Amino acid sequence: MLCRCYRTVIGVLLGCLMIPAQDALAAGFQVAPTFTVGGPPIAVAVGDFNGDGKLDLAVLDDLSGTVPPPAGEVSILLGNGAGSFKHKVDYSVGEEPDAIILGDFNNDGITDILTVDVYSSTISVLPGNGDGTFATAITTPTSSFAFAGASADFNHDGFLDLILTNGITTTEMLGNGDGTFKAGITLQAGQCPKQVATADVNGDGNADLVITEVDDYNMVYGVNVSLGRSNGTFENPTFYSLPYSPVSLTIADINLDKIDDLVVANGNGISVLLGSGGGVFKPAVQEPSSLSPLLAAVNDFNHDGIPDLAILSRGGVALARGVGDGTFQKPTTIFAAGVEPAALATGDFNGDSNLDIVVGNFEADQTSASGFVYGVSLLLGNGNFTLRAATDYYIEIYTDEPIWTAIGDFNGDGLPDLAVGNIFPATYSVLLGKGKGAFQQPTTVTLSSPPCAVATADFNHDGKLDLAFNVGGLAVLTGQGDGTFLDQRTYAVDSTTSGIAVGDFNSDGNLDVVLADTFLNVVHVLLGNSDGTFRSAVDYKAGGTSHSIVVGDFNGDGHLDLALALASPPGQAGFAAVLLGNGDGSFQPPVQYPMQVQPTGITAGDFNGDGIVDLAVANYCGSDTTCSGTGTVTILIGHGDGTFTNGGNFSVQYHPVFVLSADFNGDGRLDLAVLNAYSNTVSLLLGKGDGTFGPPKNLQTDRFPYFAATGDFNQDGLPDLVVNDLYDGDLTVILSKK
Repeated sequence: MLCRCYRTVIGVLLGCLMIPAQDALAAGFQVAPTFTVGGPPIAVAVGDFNGDGKLDLAVLDDLSGTVPPPAGEVSILLGNGAGSFKHKVDYSVGEEPDAIILGDFNNDGITDILTVDVYSSTISVLPGNGDGTFATAITTPTSSFAFAGASADFNHDGFLDLILTNGITTTEMLGNGDGTFKAGITLQAGQCPKQVATADVNGDGNADLVITEVDDYNMVYGVNVSLGRSNGTFENPTFYSLPYSPVSLTIADINLDKIDDLVVANGNGISVLLGSGGGVFKPAVQEPSSLSPLLAAVNDFNHDGIPDLAILSRGGVALARGVGDGTFQKPTTIFAAGVEPAALATGDFNGDSNLDIVVGNFEADQTSASGFVYGVSLLLGNGNFTLRAATDYYIEIYTDEPIWTAIGDFNGDGLPDLAVGNIFPATYSVLLGKGKGAFQQPTTVTLSSPPCAVATADFNHDGKLDLAFNVGGLAVLTGQGDGTFLDQRTYAVDSTTSGIAVGDFNSDGNLDVVLADTFLNVVHVLLGNSDGTFRSAVDYKAGGTSHSIVVGDFNGDGHLDLALALASPPGQAGFAAVLLGNGDGSFQPPVQYPMQVQPTGITAGDFNGDGIVDLAVANYCGSDTTCSGTGTVTILIGHGDGTFTNGGNFSVQYHPVFVLSADFNGDGRLDLAVLNAYSNTVSLLLGKGDGTFGPPKNLQTDRFPYFAATGDFNQDGLPDLVVNDLYDGDLTVILSKK
C-alpha cells in the first residue's frame, strides 16, 4: 500500500488516502493522451492571469524528493482559448508547497497566487503583474507545517485573510493588504483538521468555515462548521459525523434550494450533507462508489441547470449526473487522464461554453522516451456529459537527477573526468574531459540501485581509478583505465545510508570506505582488502543521523578521524560530531559541537593557517527556527588535539545544503563554496587566512544545487567547480579565476 496526499483547488483541499500500489484499470476506461510541468503536480488552479478573457492554469509542483526539500514551484500555462496552452513558465515559492489559492492579496486589482509551504512553514504570495507574469514571491512565516488553507475577507476590512490547518491546529492570519499577513491566531475549530473551505453558509454576510476532521487513531471522521462573525472571529464549531475518512471537501447547492450543501469525497464514495439553512446541516448520507474517489468537484457539465459531480480516481475522471435532489446517478464511463492523477479543476478552456476538466498527474510517466515526465491532462467537454480524449501538457521532464559527482582521470589522458551518480533511473554517467573546461557527451550505465553518493580511488592497487557508490550499501566497480568500469560488487548495510568517504582507517595500506546513515545513529565502516574487495560493515555510534561526512587527521596522531554534520528536526538546532580514529579501523565515541539550525553539510581544511585542520558546517536555516531566513556556515577552529572551538557564523543565501573548501582565487588561503538549494546559487566565501571569510559572492546555478566537487578542468592551476543541479538533470561547471 502507498499513502499519498491528494489536493484539489476547490476550497483548497487535502487528504491522505491508502491506495493499492498496483491498481488494475477497470474495464470501459477511455484512453487519453498527457501535457508537462515543474514536478509532480499536486494542485491546479484556474484563472485569467493576463486579462485576455481566456482561462490559464497555475500548477503547484512537488519537488520534495530530497531531504531537505528544495524550493517549491508554480508553473504558469497561459491558455490560447482553443483548448491548448503556451509553454510553461516557472516561479519559485517556499519549500514543499501543498496548497494553492488565488486572490488579490495586495489589493491592486490583479489576481495573485498564494501557496501554503509545509517544510519552510511559510506562505508565499506571487504578486500578479496582470500580463500573465508574476513578481518574486513574498513570504510570511506561518504556524508549524501548515498544509491546507482557504481565503476570504473575514473581518470586512477589504483585505483577504487566511485560514490554515496543519493537522493539529487551525490558524487565522489577517491580511495587511500588501501581500503579507499578521501573525496567526489559533481558532477553536475541532480536532485533527485537514481540508478547509469557506463560504457564507448561513447567509448573514459573514464568511464561515467548514473544516474536515480526520482522527485515524480513534477512527473519528467528520466536518466542523464554524459560523463567522463580522469582526473576523468565529463561533464554536458544530461537529457532523462522517462514515469514512474524507479526501476532499466542496461547498455547493446541489439540491437547488438556494442553501449551501457539503459534498465530501472518501475512499468508499461520496458523503452528502444537505443544508437546512442558518448554517445547519442534515446528517451525512453516503453514496457508495466502486471508484475509490480521490477528489470530487461540483459543476453543471450538461447544461441542464442541475449540479453534477466530477469524480477523480486512479483510473481517470468519471461524471455523475445530478438528479437535483442532492443525489447523483452512478457514472457509467471513466475517462482516462495521465498517470496517477492527483489534482482536479474545471473551466471552459476552448471557449465553446462547455465545461472542461484539467487533471494533474502526480506520478511520472516512466514509459516516456524522454525520461520521467510530469504534467497535466486536459479533457475537453462536449456539453452532453461526455469528455474528449485527454491532451497532455508537460510541466517537466526529469532525465537523471544527478545527485553526486566524483572527479578523476579515468582514461589516463591527464585530464580530469567526471563520474556522476543519477537517482532516477538508477545509473551513473561518465563524462570524459576534453580540456579547457569542456567534457564529452556522457556514457550512462545502469546500477543495481539508485546511488546517493559516489567516490573514486584505486581500491585494488592496479593503478586505475575505481568507483564506489553508496546505494543503500556499497557498490564497487573496477576501472579499466579507458573510462569504463566493470564487475560491480555490492556489500550490504543494515540501514539507509547517504554520503560516502574514503581513507585508510586501519593503516594497512588498503583503502577503506565509510558510509553515513540517515536512519540509525551510526556510521558504517567497510575495511578494504588489497584486491579491491571489502569486509562486512562494522557500525560505530555517530550521535545522530547524517547526510554528510568528511575525513581528516584532527588530533595529529597519524590516524584518520571522521567528522559529520548531524541532521536535526526541522526548525531545531543541531550538532557536528567528531569521531577520533584508533588507527585499527575503529573509532572512539562521538564528541558533539553545537551548530545552528539544521546542519546539512561539512568540510575540512586549515582556514586560519596554523597547520591544524578546522571544520566548516553549513546550517540550512541559519539561526532562524522558522527557516524563513538566510543560511549560515559555522567555523570550528581545530586545536590539534581533536577538539574544536566555535569560530563564528558566516551568512550565505537561503537554505545551504553542501559546503566544500579550496583555494579558488589562488591567494594561498582556503575559500568556501556553499550550495544554496532555495536560491539556486553557489555562495563563494573568500578566506582571509585567519579563520574568517569575506561577504558571499553569489553565482547562479540551475535548479536545486545539491552537491559539488572541485578539479582543474581548464588546466590553469586553479580549482574549478562542478555542481550537480538535481532538479534540472544537469551539471553546472564554474571556472575559477584569480
